[in-house]
Amino acid sequence: MTSAKAWCVGAGLSLSALLACAGEEYEFLGLSSGGSIFMASCSPHDTKLLTVATDMSGAFITYDAGAKWHMVDFRQLSNSNSCAAAFHPTKPEVIYWVKETEVRVSKDKGVTWAPAGADQPWRKQGAVVRIWLDPDYPERIFVGVASKDAGQLYLSEDEGKSWRACPSIAGRVFRVAVERKSPAAQRVYFVGASDGFYRSDDGAKTFTLKMQGLPPGALTGFAAGSGEKQTILYAAVPCELKDGKLAGGMFRSMDKGESWQRCMNAKINQDTKKRSEWAAGDLPQYSWLAACDKMPERAYVFCSGTSYHPPCHATFYRTDDAGESWQELFFSDPRFKEKGMECNVETDWETENWGQREQGATRGCEINAANPDMLVMDQGRSIFYTLDAGKTWKSPHRGTTRADAEGRTHWANSGEVVTSTWNYYIDPFDKNRHYICYTDIGFARSLDAGQTWLPEMFHLPKGWSNTTYALAFDPEVKGRVWGAFSASHDIPNYNAIFGGHKATRPGGLAISNDHCATWAKLKLPVELPCMSVVVDPKSPKEKRTLYASVFGGGVLRSTDGGETWEAKSNGLDPDKRCLKLILHQDGTLFVASTGKNKNSPAGSGVFRSADKGETWTKITAGQPWDWIRDYTVKTDDSQTVLVPTSRVEPGLHRTTDGGKTWQTIYKNAKENYFFGAFYHPTNKGWIYLTIVEGAVEASMYLSKDDGATWLPFTKLPFGSIQRITFDPDDPKRMYLSTFGASIIKAPTEP
Repeated sequence: MTSAKAWCVGAGLSLSALLACAGEEYEFLGLSSGGSIFMASCSPHDTKLLTVATDMSGAFITYDAGAKWHMVDFRQLSNSNSCAAAFHPTKPEVIYWVKETEVRVSKDKGVTWAPAGADQPWRKQGAVVRIWLDPDYPERIFVGVASKDAGQLYLSEDEGKSWRACPSIAGRVFRVAVERKSPAAQRVYFVGASDGFYRSDDGAKTFTLKMQGLPPGALTGFAAGSGEKQTILYAAVPCELKDGKLAGGMFRSMDKGESWQRCMNAKINQDTKKRSEWAAGDLPQYSWLAACDKMPERAYVFCSGTSYHPPCHATFYRTDDAGESWQELFFSDPRFKEKGMECNVETDWETENWGQREQGATRGCEINAANPDMLVMDQGRSIFYTLDAGKTWKSPHRGTTRADAEGRTHWANSGEVVTSTWNYYIDPFDKNRHYICYTDIGFARSLDAGQTWLPEMFHLPKGWSNTTYALAFDPEVKGRVWGAFSASHDIPNYNAIFGGHKATRPGGLAISNDHCATWAKLKLPVELPCMSVVVDPKSPKEKRTLYASVFGGGVLRSTDGGETWEAKSNGLDPDKRCLKLILHQDGTLFVASTGKNKNSPAGSGVFRSADKGETWTKITAGQPWDWIRDYTVKTDDSQTVLVPTSRVEPGLHRTTDGGKTWQTIYKNAKENYFFGAFYHPTNKGWIYLTIVEGAVEASMYLSKDDGATWLPFTKLPFGSIQRITFDPDDPKRMYLSTFGASIIKAPTEP
């Protein structure tokens, strides 16, 4: 792990910035990326300084082109994926970005962030989608805001101290640009928005719609470059079929928007019917334009494509002559072998293991304002940049590799981690074998105690490879492991419970006899998301007794190692939305279930069985808790149970008498979404509490006095922590599974 000191020194930061570095003691494990990347950006002062945001709330910055990524502390920045970071044109240390709906500024290269002015009138209107500073008058800051029903542009002329709305602008703002030679008072500004192109000739006091030559209706992209000799504007509009011919696409203006000319010329995709079933549609669509003042005649644009394969695939095009001609630049699949169209993109773990690359939609694209040869963009789980105008592309999300004797590549992340994890395991027979249960990318295993990882998504049971929820190790047979899988992810978090993700996709159990390298499906009575599996260590090793929990299918039991199963749900609620199982050392069996959507405490609770699942009793009966995600039973006392709850009476609750009475031992008026509670295995009286999906003050707390007082983990940089695995060989370290940042190896004390 790169220390905070080394990181700050490498970034050229001062001692005061060093002291502000958070997360020095926290190390990210597992595979790079894995979740969705948004709004990549780059500094005009340093081609190695890149930023990206993610769909799992994290914001990242790198000072060495991706060799090491730093996660910005969630209290500083979070949910920044609607807007690219904006860099000050003359001060390399100043960066503007977004925390949810608030524009923030860093004056130390992204280490610490503060609001860019207290009065930000758009805070309740919608998402910030564009921040832009006038390159000649950088005290002028434009902020584009998009809401569900409208859009708006705001301007500050005093570095964010005060703001005013720019009149007449409608729709989502793509970009703001300027005619560089125009004077301050009559500054000419250009705004490309989803509702059209606007120009101001009076320093943004008024704006006029300028659409002469453009088809009526929406734009899909805008960019501009203004040099000493000329100002060139570029716009994209939706493509459509008219009289059998393609209309729309790319346009340019050489007269500041007074007139526009179509520039769909040589080599740019003008198909009118898709060429393969994997195409995005019958017609190409153009978006994500980029240009800069250093070379106005050069522009880049993304095309969704009409085939999977070149030359009509999803790609970026570049023009060096203001749209007179175009050439395709981006060939990302390793199967592309045609001369002049060979893959020109650096591989990553997913591409290597899959043998191909998913060519998805771009979610962010920025040109380097000082270097028109550099473009940075993102697609799906990947970040790419070029330093040679698109001839070759780097993948700064890929991390590092090593090869083993059998030729497999083992991967280590570079700090840019996005994916959710549900459990972390250390093999009971081999402490160098570690395992991660992932969302979206299924599963990973390590043979060197977590230093590098083998991606195993493509070796999981067919149809269930999206998510691995849990493992159970045979206590006597080395290498024998049972796994719980599903095509539904995010159970039991918000999207799954409130209908954002379908939680009834197929799933089930599988068995491995080679330390999780290969799997064989087991036949269960239902094929629904399997959330947990436990093995009775007292059962014969030839015919193990197993219990499995199924979301929507209740509890199942096998007495022959998983060959046959029977339902054991008598006493559970009708929905049987079962989550984690615990088999206590005294033989008591526990299972949790959670409510459906909202206001359904009858479907949520913790249940106990004293007869191997034949009958169940609800120990949380009478409590109003309608959203339980996890729970813990004390190792040496099955009467003591910890239950964290969300939304209704959020907090941590404890019973010491098997559910007869309950006491709330932690609550916080600012926190509403609790996930898990865990006892330290050796430190008596130590309890950990985790918070997920929207932590405000801290995402994890520790009590050293059995719940009487609590200490926040204020240096833990990520805001959604789920479960904890304690390192059996190091009592001062633990592994945190997260909702969107892979695994974090952490100190056991704040």
